[in-house]
Amino acid sequence: MPASFSFRYASVLVLCLALTVGGGMAGCTPSPIKSEVKGTVTVNDQPVIEGQIAFHPADGKGSSAAGRIEYGSYSLQVSPGEKIVEIFGQREIPGRYGEELVDGKKVLMKEDYIPARYNTKSELKVTISAASSTQDFQLQPE
Repeated sequence: MPASFSFRYASVLVLCLALTVGGGMAGCTPSPIKSEVKGTVTVNDQPVIEGQIAFHPADGKGSSAAGRIEYGSYSLQVSPGEKIVEIFGQREIPGRYGEELVDGKKVLMKEDYIPARYNTKSELKVTISAASSTQDFQLQPE
């Protein structure tokens, strides 16, 4: 009887602890407010077919948001505030094939073609409001 009582007591204790910690964590920490941000990205008036876009807090505090650019469009959830935007784009290099084979065929190599002033040395800044917004980026080649 005492061994059974200890096991039951320990089981109840573990269950209560799990509910307290798990339930408390879920209910006490509010989710950060995020806004839907969507838009288009072009270089020299041509859509970026394949790429990535990231919004980083300008003050370095808080979380970043990143997503894919597909056929010139993107859509993602971003927390409000002033952001530094980084945009990367890749395109195939005609006539240059890598060593990789896909289904027995060589694959065209890709290059990053967005100038550094739009990504690693970004000059792009936007302010995201609490409401949904559209942020279009018309980039110029170097």
